[in-house]
Amino acid sequence: MMQLYGWRAMKRLEDLTLPQSLQSKISSLVRRVSDAQGDVDVRMAIERAEGFVEGLEAARCLTDATIEALFIIIESAAERH
Repeated sequence: MMQLYGWRAMKRLEDLTLPQSLQSKISSLVRRVSDAQGDVDVRMAIERAEGFVEGLEAARCLTDATIEALFIIIESAAERH
């Protein structure tokens, strides 16, 4: 199992080094999670963001640590509700 404690401190998308196209898309998805209103909209935004990250994971275009950090960033945005 991957050790998460080091990534728990990194909860900002700006802290990650990502290609600009991914940075923009993920930033938009995380903003959607943060801005969502109502339980249904929040859940839908979370699922969309997580699905995008799962696609990146399946394509193996980012490291496991970066994928984990992205999931934590999404979780962190959702916890603000």
